[in-house]
Amino acid sequence: MDRFPAWVEVNLDAMKWNIDRVRELLRKDTAILLVVKADAYGHGAVRIARLAAECGIDMLGVATVDEGKELRGADIKLPILVLSPVLPEEIAHALEYDLCVTVSSFEFARAASETACRLGRTCRVHIEVDTGMGRAGLPRENAAGQIREIARLEGLALEGIFTHFPASDSDVDFSR
Repeated sequence: MDRFPAWVEVNLDAMKWNIDRVRELLRKDTAILLVVKADAYGHGAVRIARLAAECGIDMLGVATVDEGKELRGADIKLPILVLSPVLPEEIAHALEYDLCVTVSSFEFARAASETACRLGRTCRVHIEVDTGMGRAGLPRENAAGQIREIARLEGLALEGIFTHFPASDSDVDFSR
């Protein structure tokens, strides 16, 4: 008897259809980041990343530098954002594999700046703002000032700002 009868079937045509439906809801100039962390939630990160590229997805999101390295090793060319905080000693690897990193503190931004300058590179960053989740990110109360300071650091290219709403499905007023 099969002890683990669960299985999943990924219908790539259905996924393409879903991406097209999402695009219809967005302004034409809205970029889409497709999250493929944790092996695309068990569906095969490389396979899903290739489909994302075919569908015109703008950027991929991964949890770790190692996940980004895996995609680069599979010749995935899309921009890749490491969503989780990166350890300072991983910054050089992120630069080597052309990964964009998440900044969730001024201290990390400074470390990324110093590493990028030392290596003669530019570190692409997205800043995470904590809007109540409490896990990571600049506190929203003073985020604007910190973002201005981070944007002035040498060796960094600020590409975006994001948050993870703590109750996006249950507190619509807060999320707006």
